[in-house]
Amino acid sequence: MEIERLRAIAVLGVMIAHSHFLHDFFPPVLRLGWTGVDLFFVISGYVVSLSFLGSLPLLPEDSQFFERLKLSFKALKNFYYKRIARILPMATLWAIIPLTLIHFSIQEEYNSLHFIDLVREFTSIMTFTYNYFYIFHYVPRLLGHYWSLSVEEQFYFILPLFFIFVPTNFKRIKWLLTLSVLIAFVLRFISAPAMIASGEDSWAWVRFASHNRFDALCIGVMLYIVHKETDFKKYFSPGRLQVWIISLICIAGIFVVPGIFMDSGADRFNHLLFALMSAVLVILATLETDYLLNIKFVTPVFNWMGSRSYGLYLIHVPAEIMVKEYVRRGNDLSMNQMAGVWILLTIILVELSYRLLEKPVISWARKFSV
Repeated sequence: MEIERLRAIAVLGVMIAHSHFLHDFFPPVLRLGWTGVDLFFVISGYVVSLSFLGSLPLLPEDSQFFERLKLSFKALKNFYYKRIARILPMATLWAIIPLTLIHFSIQEEYNSLHFIDLVREFTSIMTFTYNYFYIFHYVPRLLGHYWSLSVEEQFYFILPLFFIFVPTNFKRIKWLLTLSVLIAFVLRFISAPAMIASGEDSWAWVRFASHNRFDALCIGVMLYIVHKETDFKKYFSPGRLQVWIISLICIAGIFVVPGIFMDSGADRFNHLLFALMSAVLVILATLETDYLLNIKFVTPVFNWMGSRSYGLYLIHVPAEIMVKEYVRRGNDLSMNQMAGVWILLTIILVELSYRLLEKPVISWARKFSV
């Protein structure tokens, strides 16, 4: 449940960053919680590694790659099968609904859009290439939050094959550490292509390009491997006060620093900081002290948000589009009222999606995995 609470904090930061309805309720320094994605990446790398390596058979180090691939076929099949079932149905539904609404919208900002623009947006989302289409402005950027989904799925297409190609945990750590250092200290400092470097989109190159963001996912993977090989509790058994102090420092670092350093130049340094602080939070969660983000009356809310964080991430933007369209059609609402309607609508749509689509499909995928 502590991992779920971390997911809740991550998605809450992202929602505050994206929703114009909430900006009046927070000081500027707290409005850039898009860095919650860094926390998502580290959590995701840890959890997905746990899932896949738990099903991967022991691979002989002296065997050929294709022999190991054959031995791993069942684990690979189940992994990709479950991954598709976990991601694709919700991603498809919550891309189609807002894009359809936009197609029939009367909002002025959408007047210049053509149907082919919406098709490009949808196609890039479904092929998990949206982040690069976004960077180079090949899509109208209507559902920008889908960039992180593209980064994750590109990474998870490669990761299982990497585990098979490199069969021992010690070598995996070396490769992942090398790649993380390369990204953090070399790739992220390579200038954006000329066509966007001089424009307003250079920040997107730093934040959205997969080759600039895989390090956070790699850190999550390494964290799981290290945890598998050793017991963190043998080396660190913090009390409640220690957990609270460490977690508050890390959460403040992840969500406050962006509001202080807001340019893409700072991002080149900050993303490593965010990933490392996220790793500390994940380590605290794996200790299972139940101290992490355990706040009376608030914890049940965090638990709910964490268990439905994927739906919250996908739906909060379409819900805002719906509210704006409702107001645009002559229904006068104050900003506070719009914020309230948006929150309520998001909760309802998330819960319905979770119960009617997300949970049933996941259960079905588990049942039919072979």
